[in-house]
Amino acid sequence: MSFHKVAFATTLASFLTVADAVAKVAVQTALPTGSVVIFPRVLEILLHYNAGLVANIPVPMPLVIVITLIVLLGCVIWLRRAWSKEDVTTLVGLILILFGGVGNLTDRLADAHTTDYLLLFGHSVVNLSDGLVLAGIIYLAYTSLSQTKSRTFLPSLRGRAG
Repeated sequence: MSFHKVAFATTLASFLTVADAVAKVAVQTALPTGSVVIFPRVLEILLHYNAGLVANIPVPMPLVIVITLIVLLGCVIWLRRAWSKEDVTTLVGLILILFGGVGNLTDRLADAHTTDYLLLFGHSVVNLSDGLVLAGIIYLAYTSLSQTKSRTFLPSLRGRAG
């Protein structure tokens, strides 16, 4: 098994999780009421507390924590299976999801909300932990679709070659 991708993903996810925690403290300290425009109408830094699920969907915090724990437990079980099968692709995606999920769960347990600070396109306020979760989901979906296409495409080529 090529552990280079797994080691890289773990290192990157660890770094970004720590960076997310530092950014949350920095934004809470430096920008309690203002914002900093990086790219107009694309990226802005501001302080936003999300007391619900994705996009502030209002859900009681105990339920959010239970849902998060169930999802993280499912990811850990899937990660163990991927590890035993030496499925590097799945491991990488799950590592990203787990680190992002733990980053946001830590926030929710400590403060009863997540601290978001990146306003994207004037609509969605997210944090780096959200980005890790999204990157992991996209990575798993993309690699899964790529593998499905190869499995369905290659047999048809073999049939023509003979």
